[in-house]
Amino acid sequence: MIFPNQERFTMRKRQFSTALLCCLWLGAALPVVLAEEPGSGHGEEHAEQHHPHHRFGVALFVGATRAHGENESTLGIEFGYNINQRWSVGGVFERAEREAHTTLILAGVGFKPYRGLRLQAAAGRKDPAGEERNVGRLGLGYEFELGKKKNWAIKPYLAEDFIEDEEDEEVFGVYVGYLF
Repeated sequence: MIFPNQERFTMRKRQFSTALLCCLWLGAALPVVLAEEPGSGHGEEHAEQHHPHHRFGVALFVGATRAHGENESTLGIEFGYNINQRWSVGGVFERAEREAHTTLILAGVGFKPYRGLRLQAAAGRKDPAGEERNVGRLGLGYEFELGKKKNWAIKPYLAEDFIEDEEDEEVFGVYVGYLF
């Protein structure tokens, strides 16, 4: 058996993580396609009785940004508004601690195709190395609602930032939030 040159088939880390995130996005859409039609008597009305629909949420992010081969500690805050059971809009403010601190501001949309799974797409500005750059983000998280009224949430989170004229960066961590 002939083994092809492995170097031809290796993907750079950035391309691999982007492809993985896109596959997760597409794979998560499958339950939406297979879900029952709204108004069938079982779907959203039944879910509404057992999972209160909170309109607003605010969360603290603690994690890291993988930039230039190093993990930089990152803190952030997220504010969101749930339009309905599936769709939300919101904003994010993050600060990564580097030699030159980096601030990120995003506005985005979230989609919840299945239970606590949340897909996010956002756009905004980032200032790596003191220069402002446009940035796009694709994110994936799973929200675990806690408490008797399900008004607290923990969301492990993974995202890819696509930065204008800079290397892409991975962001990972956890959100701890309050829903009201």
